[in-house]
Amino acid sequence: MKADLEKRAPIEVGGEAVDAIVKIKEKLMELVEDIRKEGEKSKK
Repeated sequence: MKADLEKRAPIEVGGEAVDAIVKIKEKLMELVEDIRKEGEKSKK
């Protein structure tokens, strides 16, 4: 809500919700990379 009132993006303002979203994104990126690596191994 603070970001909206300041007409800024939530990512710029930060906070607990933004921190949680960033952690989720990082975990998803790790999982995608693991899946990609598994796919490369199975091609060999």
